[in-house]
Amino acid sequence: MTPQKFVMSVLLVALLALAACTPVPTPDPLPTPEEEPTTAVVEETAEPAQEDTSATSEETQTVPEPPVVPPAPSQEEIDALLADLQIEVVNEGDGATPEPGDTVVAHVIVETEDGEVVFNSYEIGEPLRFPVGIDVMFPVGLDVAVSQMNVGETARITLPAAIGFGPDGSGLVPPGSTVIMEVELVSIPTIETVIEEEGSGPVAEFGDLLAVHYTGTLEDGTEFDSSVGGDPFQLILGAGQVIPGWEIGLEGLTEGTKARFIIPPDLAYGSTDRPGIPGNSTLIFDIELVSVTKPPTE
Repeated sequence: MTPQKFVMSVLLVALLALAACTPVPTPDPLPTPEEEPTTAVVEETAEPAQEDTSATSEETQTVPEPPVVPPAPSQEEIDALLADLQIEVVNEGDGATPEPGDTVVAHVIVETEDGEVVFNSYEIGEPLRFPVGIDVMFPVGLDVAVSQMNVGETARITLPAAIGFGPDGSGLVPPGSTVIMEVELVSIPTIETVIEEEGSGPVAEFGDLLAVHYTGTLEDGTEFDSSVGGDPFQLILGAGQVIPGWEIGLEGLTEGTKARFIIPPDLAYGSTDRPGIPGNSTLIFDIELVSVTKPPTE
C-alpha cells in the first residue's frame, strides 16, 4: 500500500486540494447526477414513412444553449467579500483557534440558497481534515472563516460564488451560486516528530517536490508499508497528496533529515479500516527526506 493521493472528498478536492499517505476513504459527496439511460424505439411499418426533411433539418440543427457562466471575480471583489464575511455562530466553542498551517478536523454541511443539502459529512460518518491559512484551501471563504473559529464552535457561513465555488460551480453547486456552509470545528490535532538525524540541504516548503523513503508501522511494531529497497515516494508538499500527518511533519524539514512521525488517527485514516491498518490506529513512520526540489521561478 504505497502512499497515494488522499481524496478527502470531491467537496474538498473542489473545496481545496488536500492530504494522504494512502487515501482516506469517503464516499463521493457531490456526485454528478446519473444520466437517464435512453432506449431507441424503432417502430415497424409496412411502408417506409416519407421523411419530413424540413422538420428534421430544423431539429438536427438545433443546438442547446451552453450554460451562462458568470465572469471571474476581481481580486477587489474577493477582498471586499472576505472583509465582510457573514458568519453566524450557532454554538460557541471554548477551544483553541487554528494557526496558519494547522490541519483541522471539522464536520461540514453544504446547502444551496434554497435549502437543498448537497453535502453532509455527518451522514458520511467521518469528519473532514484540511489545512488552513496556507493559501491552498478552496473555497477561500471557508479557509478564512475556519481560521477565526474556536474548537467546539459551530457556525453557518454564507459564501457568495466569488469566495465560494466560483463562477463554474462544483458538482451539484450551480455556477455562480451562493452556498451556506455549516461547520463544526471538532479538533486541531498534532503529530509528534522525533528528529533522528538532521539534514543540511534545502528546507521543505509548501509547493516543493519532495522525494521520501519511509517505513510505516503500527504501535505494536507491525510493518504495513515501506519504500525502502525501491524508489522513494514523490509528492508535492501542500498539494493534498499525502495524509495530513505527513504534510505537517515534512514541512520545515531539511533535505537529508531522518525522522520519526507519530501520527494520531485524526491525521491519518480516521476510524476506517485499511488493509493492514485497523480503524483508529496511531501510525508511526520512519522517514528519510531524500531530496527537496524547489519549483521553477518565473
